[in-house]
Amino acid sequence: MNTTLEKAVAAWLASVPAFSGVFIHAGQSEEEIPNDYPVIYVVCNVTESPARTLYVAAVQIIISTPEIIVGNLSVHESLVEALREVLLSADSIEGFFPETTRCVGAELGKWDDAQDEGRWTTAAALTLGIVDRRG
Repeated sequence: MNTTLEKAVAAWLASVPAFSGVFIHAGQSEEEIPNDYPVIYVVCNVTESPARTLYVAAVQIIISTPEIIVGNLSVHESLVEALREVLLSADSIEGFFPETTRCVGAELGKWDDAQDEGRWTTAAALTLGIVDRRG
């Protein structure tokens, strides 16, 4: 289920005009990740099931931008602002899930900004309520 959720959230973010041209990496894949451009990572490591067809998933969305390129701080800041706007109106996410997996809610949680190992990073925690229609 985690891979399905990562792909759905990545597709949702890819539909946002502000992220046009930004590499969006969904969880585990063999895609080559560019080192000298901004990257958005979508990672779902935890999915809990309090009932047979109901899931609560913790999705982390990370924007990582190299700090060595002139002007990249303003690029990073604009991506972060776009992410914040998108996450605060997460209603539009529902249409990006497969028919068998229905997103019934999305809530923005933790938000972190950091600078480490030559990159600016911003991480947002998104909690998703999921109903598995196959159940």
